[in-house]
Amino acid sequence: MAAVQVVRTSSVCGAVRNSSVSCRASPSGQPLPVPSYRPSAPALRSRFLSKPFLPSLAPSKLARASKSPTRASVDISTPFGTEITTGGGNGVQPTPVDSKGDLTPRTSQILDVPVPRVLNARQVYVAAAKLAVVKAKLTNLRIFLQAIVAGVFIALGGALFLTVGGACPTMQANNPGLHSFFKGLIGLPFGLTLCVFTGVELFTGNTMVMTAGWLDGRISFGQVMRNWLFSYTGNFFGSLLAVWAFSVAQILPHAASQATSIGLSVAKTSYPLATVFMRGILCNWMVCMAVWIAIASTDGVSKYVGMFLTISSFVALGFEHSVANMFIIPYGMLLGANVSWSQYLLGNLLPVSIGNIIGGAFCMAGVMGYFYSENLNKPKEA
Repeated sequence: MAAVQVVRTSSVCGAVRNSSVSCRASPSGQPLPVPSYRPSAPALRSRFLSKPFLPSLAPSKLARASKSPTRASVDISTPFGTEITTGGGNGVQPTPVDSKGDLTPRTSQILDVPVPRVLNARQVYVAAAKLAVVKAKLTNLRIFLQAIVAGVFIALGGALFLTVGGACPTMQANNPGLHSFFKGLIGLPFGLTLCVFTGVELFTGNTMVMTAGWLDGRISFGQVMRNWLFSYTGNFFGSLLAVWAFSVAQILPHAASQATSIGLSVAKTSYPLATVFMRGILCNWMVCMAVWIAIASTDGVSKYVGMFLTISSFVALGFEHSVANMFIIPYGMLLGANVSWSQYLLGNLLPVSIGNIIGGAFCMAGVMGYFYSENLNKPKEA
């Protein structure tokens, strides 16, 4: 084993004070200098960093940062999830320094509060109520435009559902249970995922979120109605826009997919009103559960898995989603389904929409508000 030597060096990267340094032997037997002192912060900054890239590491700011404790907090008011922030000036994570201005190793002290992967039910309700406040501050035009995008996203999921799930007639005939499961895996979970991760305005999810804010006393009933009106009309406009765009693009070239689209449009408008109404309630109960899970989860993978399981289940069960039907039925009509606009609007869209409102506003927001809303659970005055 080669001998360990001790040498002296005047600087390492121009930053080390004249001092003795300990060395270890290299494979060739040559000593490798290792500084006994950490390089100072100003020296490292001048050597490796340029001013435009990290102006926040000025000595004065480093000193201020070292005097204030670094904390982590979870902000549950952000749309559909959480945001982790750390203490420090202007929202910039401070660089730990010691009394001499030297950089200290980054340790677990930077995040001294563990961040939960899943919020508890009360935190989720509060987050939904705070999200309602954010949505209530949007202008009518902003709500309408974001709702158009949401309508297109759901239409993308519906088109994928028809293109893949609708082109499997052999599976449908021989194994209808497996075919229903397969249809649930493809399409609408993709559309809702796009809506949640982009924060656009989807009417069905807003029935729960806005009602939660109203029950918690954070927004007015008029703000709830305004959001519902512009998100619903925007979703409808976006869905019809997608019908036109997808027909020009000819996204259903296979005869089996076209036949599925036509047959589905006829079937959805042929059920009794009570049937589609109840399917609408059950559908949006599950959709709002998917939104609830998305808010509860603090990482993207958990959000996606929770939404995927919930949405694929409602599709496999054959429930009725008003925004999805804004694309599926008009597209089937365009392909030749024997369905009139009055049959579509009065026989499907209207009862399904009312059912969706009950499922989201009452079954989810109302029940969860009774359990967890501070406004509804205030102690009665004697």
